[in-house]
Amino acid sequence: VLGITAPLMIMGLLGLTALILFVFKKIHYAIRVRNGADPSLFRAFRVEPYIRTLVALFLFGFNSVVATTFEFFRCVEISDTTSVIRNHPAISCSGPVYTTYFVLFLALFVLFAVGGPFARSFSSTARTPANNFMSH
Repeated sequence: VLGITAPLMIMGLLGLTALILFVFKKIHYAIRVRNGADPSLFRAFRVEPYIRTLVALFLFGFNSVVATTFEFFRCVEISDTTSVIRNHPAISCSGPVYTTYFVLFLALFVLFAVGGPFARSFSSTARTPANNFMSH
C-alpha cells in the first residue's frame, strides 16, 4: 500500500500548496488594491508550473502505483473457500476490506496504467522544437 500512498500524498500536497498560494495571492491582491496599489503591479497566479510538476510526479510515481495495483488484484487460493491477496495474506479477496478498496484500486489502475502513458501529452509544456524543455 505504501507504493500508492507516497506518490498520491505528494501529489495531494502539491495541490494543497497551489490552492494555498492561489488564495493568498487573491487576498493579498484585494488588500493591496483596496489600499490604493496599482493593480497592474501584481502578477496573476500561474497554474502551468503546478501542472508541469504534477505531470512529473505522476510519471515518477507511475511504476510504484501500477505495481501496487497489480499486486492488489493478484489473489491466490489457500483453501477451497478462501483466497487472499498474494502479498498481503491478511486481506481476504472475498472480505469487506477487499471489496471496499476494490473501487479505489480499479480507479487507480485506470488512471495510472491506462492513462499514464498519455500523461506527457496532456502537459502544456510538451517538448517540441518550438518549446524546448531546456528553455524553461
